[in-house]
Amino acid sequence: MYPIIKKEIEIQKYAQLCGQYEAVIRKYHSKKDSKNRIWFWADQPNSADYIYVWDPKDTKSQGFGGAKITFTLTDNTEIETKGSWHSNSQALFDCCDIDLRNNCYTLVIIALNRKYKDNKDFLVDILYEDKNWVLSDYHRGDSIAKKFANDLQIPVVCYNQGISGSSNGFVYPDYKSYTDFKDYFESLKED
Repeated sequence: MYPIIKKEIEIQKYAQLCGQYEAVIRKYHSKKDSKNRIWFWADQPNSADYIYVWDPKDTKSQGFGGAKITFTLTDNTEIETKGSWHSNSQALFDCCDIDLRNNCYTLVIIALNRKYKDNKDFLVDILYEDKNWVLSDYHRGDSIAKKFANDLQIPVVCYNQGISGSSNGFVYPDYKSYTDFKDYFESLKED
């Protein structure tokens, strides 16, 4: 039903980012919520990748290890925080009614299998691959994978990479789980 577009892709390993550095090099918009917490989101297309929240009343907060972080706003005002936390677009929407849920950069790959060989991770039998970053919902890959799984009626691997990391795992057809596919998974194992 779907062609294999590539035999395999090695999952790249990336250096860890410094969260504090990533927070201070951008300019932000801000808003106070009903609990007097201050929310910050980056002034850039993928603003949802850089959302932070600070509660000035919580003097023992341990976000960023309790470090002081200065956020520069778009008007060059600076707000120094202590113990602010990295957050996400759903929480910003829930607390401030600001909808940035489709403002994340993602790369998605859908495959029929994955393997680990010679200290490297691979996706095998590729069905779908983004060639460039896509500005979208962070969980976009799950929807794409679910369509493939339902159409094929087998589990597929969904690899989802965002700015701050990646994940991969099997996505099952509707109303099915691992136990429905024990024999299938056994057949995927390499000798």
